[in-house]
Amino acid sequence: MLPVVHIYLGPQLPAYVAETVRQTRRFHSGPIVCVGSGAGQIDPSRWDRTKLIQRLREVSWLDRRNGKPLFPDIYPNGLWGYALERFFVMAELMREEGWDSALQIENDVAIYFDPAATAEVMKQCFGASCAAIPAGPVEGCTAALFYVGSLAALDAICAEILDLLALSEGELRARFSVGMIHEMILLAIVQRQRPDLLGSFPVAPSLPQLWPFSPRRWPGRLARLGSLCDRIAPRHPRRLPPHGLNSHIEVFDSLFDASSFGQFAGGTLHGHPSGIAFPHHWLGRDLASGRFALIWNHDEQGRRVPSVSDRMDGRIWRLNNLHIHSKRIRDFV
Repeated sequence: MLPVVHIYLGPQLPAYVAETVRQTRRFHSGPIVCVGSGAGQIDPSRWDRTKLIQRLREVSWLDRRNGKPLFPDIYPNGLWGYALERFFVMAELMREEGWDSALQIENDVAIYFDPAATAEVMKQCFGASCAAIPAGPVEGCTAALFYVGSLAALDAICAEILDLLALSEGELRARFSVGMIHEMILLAIVQRQRPDLLGSFPVAPSLPQLWPFSPRRWPGRLARLGSLCDRIAPRHPRRLPPHGLNSHIEVFDSLFDASSFGQFAGGTLHGHPSGIAFPHHWLGRDLASGRFALIWNHDEQGRRVPSVSDRMDGRIWRLNNLHIHSKRIRDFV
């Protein structure tokens, strides 16, 4: 059976995590493993002295480049460091448990499919490689759902990340034409350099109506004008992820949400209301234009499940998850 893993490395376990795990249990028929500092969870400090974790902490500068951590009440040691360390903790967990494969689900992601029943499909699509969800040309790949087809592939991804962190942020930004460096961008760089290690879940039935674009940086009061200019005349990114947006869609016959659908449905933690669509996400323009519509129904077991209606061709696609940035998980179960 495919193990599903929830990892939370912050010191204070938010209340929404429990609801997320309950939602996972509503759909997943296999084992669920929770890694964190709370009761009933595997304490991640057990791997603090492993060579892999120690090496990461030696070279990582993700939360050292600015004076104030993001969300200091929740992540006093820095959000991005914890987000990146998840992959290394996942590797140590799989090594200890002797797992051949596993699926990691982020703690603000509600699923609406059974990973155990879909395990053979993921194995067919990705083999011994890993897979993430492409978020956008300037956002990288999110581990909202992160499939590990083999420990060897995950170890190789961790090694690639360590090599990247040996460079400074400025060097990485210049070399790969990206903005802020975080774990999603690092995953995207690894995917572009080693597509054999990291595949993509399908996020859209076809390319967006217009190519995704990199937002311009407009200061102060000019920000609104810049946003308008981006909508009228988008800037094209230099390179797109090699796997595309609908990779393996014919096999999955469904879509996965990097963040766009979840943010459009529930807003964000930063106060954006429902209906928000960011242009730098793959689906921002199509959501804002009304091409896609989120539909809610109940399955044969009475569970609430979402689908996506594509108004260009009238087709309806099952949506396997929602990445709920607002953390209001209960609103979507």
